Amino acid sequence: MSLFSAEPPSRLQPKAEAAGVSAEEWADFMQYVAAFFGNLGNYLSFGDTKFIPRCSKDIFSKILGSSINAADLLDKWQAISDAVYDLSPSTRQMGLEGDGIS
Repeated sequence: MSLFSAEPPSRLQPKAEAAGVSAEEWADFMQYVAAFFGNLGNYLSFGDTKFIPRCSKDIFSKILGSSINAADLLDKWQAISDAVYDLSPSTRQMGLEGDGIS
């Protein structure tokens, strides 16, 4: 929310591309963002299965670093990036009794 409240995707995309993000990587990022907001988090609203971005952590960082509020966003990203990409057994699916998280 902080990313897109600072500037619209139409202004951010050219800056991200200038930082080395390809059109395909931008599309992958935007698909993750849409899925995240559509599910109100990074677990599917049905089945409670975790999804992660198709783009790498580095690309995600380049996009955030292209924003006018990059310093704040990159600090926050540093704190959560490992958890976003974590697909260990306990985080892949929400569940009970050690098969997932509750």
